[in-house]
Amino acid sequence: LFLYTDEVIGHHNSTEREQPQTSYNTLTKERDQLQTSYNTLTKERDQLQTSYKILTKERDQLQASYNTLTKERDQLQTSYNTLTKERDQLQTSYNTLTKERDQLQTSYNTLTKERDQLQTSYNTLTKERDQLQTSYNTLTKERDQLQTSYNTLTKERDQLQTERDFLSGRFTNLKQTCSEGWQKFDSSWYFLSTETKTWKKSREDCLERGADLVIINSDKEQEFLFNLNKGVWIGLTDSVTEGTLIWVDGTPLTNPR
Repeated sequence: LFLYTDEVIGHHNSTEREQPQTSYNTLTKERDQLQTSYNTLTKERDQLQTSYKILTKERDQLQASYNTLTKERDQLQTSYNTLTKERDQLQTSYNTLTKERDQLQTSYNTLTKERDQLQTSYNTLTKERDQLQTSYNTLTKERDQLQTSYNTLTKERDQLQTERDFLSGRFTNLKQTCSEGWQKFDSSWYFLSTETKTWKKSREDCLERGADLVIINSDKEQEFLFNLNKGVWIGLTDSVTEGTLIWVDGTPLTNPR
């Protein structure tokens, strides 16, 4: 800012007075331009400041995201390494299981073949068992029949044993009394009674002595009886059926002896 005294101004002309005015106007214009530029720069600065803050915030967010991603990447890397190790272990296990499967398949095929052979053997044994069962049932039936026959024969044997013992005793008695009217011919003994009795009484007497009326079994026996030259009763009767003679042991007269 320039200050001029009246004296100085009084010595200048109009041209000299106009030059400061022009400079002032120029400076004012420049000031206004600078003010505008300043305002513009200030606005741009504020905008840049706002952008800077936004970018700083975005940077911090990106940094946080980066850190998070880095952490996740490290975790994923660890997981990847773990999975890789597990994959290798699983591959080893898979190879082992494959080998075991092949061995089991071989064993299965062998067992299947053995099973089929056993099935064939089982079917054969089943057939043989059924045949044996049939044979067993037949033998069981035959055994039961034989058991029945055996029981019957045992009963008959016991009865015969009793009769034999009885006859043995009677035979002993007969031997003791042979001199009292008994006479032997071939393998038989004959009692010659000195008493005269009816046929019935004579038979009762014979039975009491453990014998019976004579049954003629041969021509020799008939000749023996005839040579006794005595009237004797023989073991023929028609007491069962009148007119039909049978021997006392139940055989018919016409039965050859």
